[in-house]
Amino acid sequence: MKRTTKGLCGLVMLAGAVFVPGCPVRFETTVKVDDSLRDKSGAMPSVEVHLIGINDTELKQWQDRSVSDYWRNVKLDPEVYVMKFGEQLPNPRVLTIKDPIWDRWDRRSAMWVVVLSSHPAADDKPGDADMRRKILPRDPDRWAYNYWGKDQVTIVISKSRGLEVLNPPKPK
Repeated sequence: MKRTTKGLCGLVMLAGAVFVPGCPVRFETTVKVDDSLRDKSGAMPSVEVHLIGINDTELKQWQDRSVSDYWRNVKLDPEVYVMKFGEQLPNPRVLTIKDPIWDRWDRRSAMWVVVLSSHPAADDKPGDADMRRKILPRDPDRWAYNYWGKDQVTIVISKSRGLEVLNPPKPK
């Protein structure tokens, strides 16, 4: 049964317009860096945002992981979706639901997306208490589903609030 559901999820995701319970949702993810990060001269610092699909067994590790250590020892792999911001770079950036990264995450049974920002400077804290980290569920029951099969998540990075999800998931 699990294999059939997974296969059905894949077909549904290709079609993009039908909801099947148990399938992880793909959400168009828009990330914008707020002007509050600009320095006194008005220059936008280089900001990097990584989105990482993780499964349930990895969740606790990512909730407890030091964001500062992550950025000091970053090693990119094909499972990481990278957005770069700064002077002369696009702002906002969008991860579409058709990007191949979702297929890679689906093959790993990724039911969560970890969003990490290199800014603003902050002290390490666990989970979403660290203003540079958000962990978003891919559980379809947690997101507002729209008729076109395209859920949207908008994230703004600011100096005072860090990563802020403007349309957060519903509580469990």
